[in-house]
Amino acid sequence: MDRIELDVSEEEAPIPLIRATEALQKLPRDSYLHITHRMAPCKLYNYLEQNDFYAETRRGESGLCEIYICHTSASDVKLYIAKLVQDMALWH
Repeated sequence: MDRIELDVSEEEAPIPLIRATEALQKLPRDSYLHITHRMAPCKLYNYLEQNDFYAETRRGESGLCEIYICHTSASDVKLYIAKLVQDMALWH
C-alpha cells in the first residue's frame, strides 16, 4: 500500500481543501492520503462523508494536525491506519 503525502500546513484557505479533494479523486483503493495541516479541515469532513472515505485525525509530533484518509471499503488500509495512529494524541 502506498502513502500519499500532502502538506498544506502553510497554505491559506481554500487551497488546502482544493488540493485535498483533487488528491482524493485520484486516490487508489489500496493507498491512503496523509495530510498535514495547521488545523482540522472542517469542510473536508463533509466531502469525506459524502464520497465514502474513512479518516482519522491526530496531533502529530510537530503539533500539527495530521489526517489519514482511505476509501471506506478498503478494510485492510483502514486497519493499517488504525494501528498507525493508535498511540497518537487525538486532535481537539
